[in-house]
Amino acid sequence: MRAAVEVNQNLKINSYTAKDEDLKGILRGFSDGKIEMLFAMKMLDEGVDVPRAEVGIFASSTGNPRQFIQRRGRLLRKHKDKTNALIYDMVVVPPLNDPNTEYYRMERDQVKNELRRVAYFSSLSMNFYDTKNSLQDICQKYDLNIDEIIQEL
Repeated sequence: MRAAVEVNQNLKINSYTAKDEDLKGILRGFSDGKIEMLFAMKMLDEGVDVPRAEVGIFASSTGNPRQFIQRRGRLLRKHKDKTNALIYDMVVVPPLNDPNTEYYRMERDQVKNELRRVAYFSSLSMNFYDTKNSLQDICQKYDLNIDEIIQEL
């Protein structure tokens, strides 16, 4: 097991990989509050139970609806020490100031696919209008409408 690292003398963190020998110990340390932050790739896809987790950052999207439901479900589980969960879902789009329209249709289709996932999930969240406002420039460039995308689902 890797030793927890102390950051700013207040926050204990640990990394998590499939090669770690004491995965159960790491997760138990997180569950007990001895480890306050885990850095992991695909951890939320592997069937782990981390109800204490309050913040998740999805740095790679998945086109698999089941996988996305599992990821967010692991963060949305109830726990006596949390009232909310924060989920940051990174959306990758081409530069908005790119004047090249040669690939516009292909880019638009890719952006729309990303926004389907984001639009549906954000429509269920407490900050739907914040998300909608932050995606306004993207929607404008690609002539997309979040409300219409949600209705298509």
